[in-house]
Amino acid sequence: MLKVKSFTLGAFQVHNYLLYDTDTREAVLIDTGKDPEPILQAIATESLDLKLLLYTHTHIDHVEGHGTIRQAYPDLPAWMHPEEQFWVEALPMQAQMFQMPIPEPPVITGFVTPGQIFTLNHFTLEVRFCPGHTPGGISYYVKEGPFLFTGDTIFAGSIGRTDFPKGDFQELMDSIETQILTLPDETIVYPGHGPSTTIGQERMTNPFVLDYLASLK
Repeated sequence: MLKVKSFTLGAFQVHNYLLYDTDTREAVLIDTGKDPEPILQAIATESLDLKLLLYTHTHIDHVEGHGTIRQAYPDLPAWMHPEEQFWVEALPMQAQMFQMPIPEPPVITGFVTPGQIFTLNHFTLEVRFCPGHTPGGISYYVKEGPFLFTGDTIFAGSIGRTDFPKGDFQELMDSIETQILTLPDETIVYPGHGPSTTIGQERMTNPFVLDYLASLK
């Protein structure tokens, strides 16, 4: 059985997620917010075998805790889209923008490609390329859930900002149309901020989605 634990961390209340199999105890961590000790405690309490660290994108609030996680798991594979290197290199600028300490930059061991599949014993994660909020934004789809971890691409009733450098509203809406709304309505959406939702709920009620789909007619 698959289980998702959510951890809300840092000044921006970013959600980090532990996805794990209750039988094999294999786990995947998605994003690393500030002071992620509760995540490490949950891994220990649940006796989890942490296999992967996956980034949806690398805005500062989603990577602040990387150093702490890496200290506990120095050999943990960490993946992001190569276009996110822009924001990794801009961490000092991001910290200055929000008057925050400069975090340790994430040590990335691999770059994801659209459509790539991460396979564990009892579940898979499909890489869905969702640029717009950032140039290398990724959503991770777990068909066995079905779950979708969207980072800041789409939220319950809203969408990610596109007014930061390399943000693009049209690109974001195209990503939502082709990579998110094409999934089953019952898919549970776990976003980077705010409450969880479903694909069906956002298709029917998200004002940005409704306006965009109406513009295509």
